[in-house]
Amino acid sequence: MSINLGVVLPVLVLGRTRHAVLQPPAAAGDAAAATAASGRRGVQDMAAAAAAAVRRAWAAADAALTEICVGGDYGGMQVALIIWLLSGNLWLICRAVALRIQRRSLQATPLPNFEIGVPAPPKRRFKEWQSSAVRERPQEFGSATFLVKDHPPLDYVALCLVARDAHADLLEWVNHHLRLGVGKVYVWDHASQPPMEGVVKGYIGAGLVEYHHFSQFSHPSGKPQLYAYDECLQRYGGRHTWLGFIDVDEFLMFRDPWPTVQSLPNFLAGFEGPDPLPNAYSGVGVHWLIFGSSGHTSRPSGGVLRSYHRCIRLRHAQHALVKTIVRTACTTSAEGPHSFRHNCSLPVVQTDKTAMQGARSEEPVHKRLALHHYATKSRDEFALKMVRGSAMKRQRGWEYFAFIDDWSTEFNFDGPMLWDTLATFQHYPAITKEHLQRYTHEQHENFWLKGADDPRYQEQLRQQQAAAAAAAQQAAGTDAQKRQQDAAAAAAAAAEQKQQQDAAAAAAAVAQQQDAAAVAAASAAQLQQDAAAMAAAAAAAQQQDAVAVAAAAAAQQQQDAAAAAAAAAATQQQAAAGVAVQR
Repeated sequence: MSINLGVVLPVLVLGRTRHAVLQPPAAAGDAAAATAASGRRGVQDMAAAAAAAVRRAWAAADAALTEICVGGDYGGMQVALIIWLLSGNLWLICRAVALRIQRRSLQATPLPNFEIGVPAPPKRRFKEWQSSAVRERPQEFGSATFLVKDHPPLDYVALCLVARDAHADLLEWVNHHLRLGVGKVYVWDHASQPPMEGVVKGYIGAGLVEYHHFSQFSHPSGKPQLYAYDECLQRYGGRHTWLGFIDVDEFLMFRDPWPTVQSLPNFLAGFEGPDPLPNAYSGVGVHWLIFGSSGHTSRPSGGVLRSYHRCIRLRHAQHALVKTIVRTACTTSAEGPHSFRHNCSLPVVQTDKTAMQGARSEEPVHKRLALHHYATKSRDEFALKMVRGSAMKRQRGWEYFAFIDDWSTEFNFDGPMLWDTLATFQHYPAITKEHLQRYTHEQHENFWLKGADDPRYQEQLRQQQAAAAAAAQQAAGTDAQKRQQDAAAAAAAAAEQKQQQDAAAAAAAVAQQQDAAAVAAASAAQLQQDAAAMAAAAAAAQQQDAVAVAAAAAAQQQQDAAAAAAAAAATQQQAAAGVAVQR
């Protein structure tokens, strides 16, 4: 077993000094009140700074202990025994055991999801969350990002964005990701009116944003988002090592452990791996962290990051989806909005470097980097989004809004803690009737069960239902006509089959007659042959009889001649004898 001492030592040190350093809230409050009463502002500031430092240290220790007991692969009893022996603190041993039990229960429990009817948990009160979750984190942005030693070059990582009529949010989105060290942003504007080019005109002039406006396109999927993703990858993939594909309502956000300098290139450099291409990671999947409306009915004036602080708990099925930052040398095309086709030997990995397949994983991972997905925003903005649809030609309804809001039970202030500028929010053209009419006449996929408490959506739903009824009526008429055609075709087929059967029967009768005639002819021929044979035999017998009679007659004649000759001879002898006697 190996344990990182940089993680364990803060736990051990604070385990021994917790009771000596941390004062109860009441004691700290009394001390602060006494200091204020004495008028020693400098001492008060020092005490506040010390208290803040202690809170940060204790939060870091608690995070380290959580990392060991929940996130690590160490044996629970081994960790507890080491902490007990080295620190002698009963609180730490109890905390470690509780965290290990929590880990085991999480591993045995399936991810909650609306599909299996799991009710949303009750929302936590702010005081309950504040006592356990508020952590102050130092952070730096701006030019310091590129002054880090061995920092990757400016074109190391870029982002591709497909957006439509997002004038109000585009500049904040671009500002935020440029601060993270993104060297280039490719904006694909899908038929915005007016085009969003003016919103980022300054960045275009500086070479940090490349802008494309398109309305007509050709792609096998028919989806503008996949068309833009493939175009961006084919045109610009060779310029960058990493290329991320996220939406305008999604913000990459560093998490625990919170880096001092937030640099996306530095983060991604750790995923190149020791092996060269093609034996390299194909990409990094960053899991969603979905936010609800946070109680906003209309668009807040402070922008997205400042305004939304209620999110779904980390371990939820909706967070299993990722958006991918691809290794451009390993990627060929977009498979969907969440996943891509790759040709390297190693798979896409999550932010903890565990492998994953496809668009989602079995367990969401929010280590080091997450993708804040502001899926609904305010109620008014979602009503507009519901009509407008997405770049995948999909629409969600009010059931989705309610589902996200019900499950957004946790507080998250990572977004509000980031600084921004007033220039982020100055471009917000009004949504006109022309926009709504244009959205209404477009065809989208029904991507979620839809409700109907918005007047504009009710009208759209009524029109869709009327169109569906007309289509059904037309389909019914078409079906009746088709049934008639089918019946006529069946009758014609039956008549044709009957004709074929009759013709076959007639042919069979003719064949039978021909067979009977052939049999009769064969019989007659046989009779003639037999008669001829009998006649020939009779003639032969007659001839043989005639020959026999002739032979018998000839023999009789010979016999008669012989008898006559013998008689003559006898007569002669008698005559001779008589002559002799006379002498």
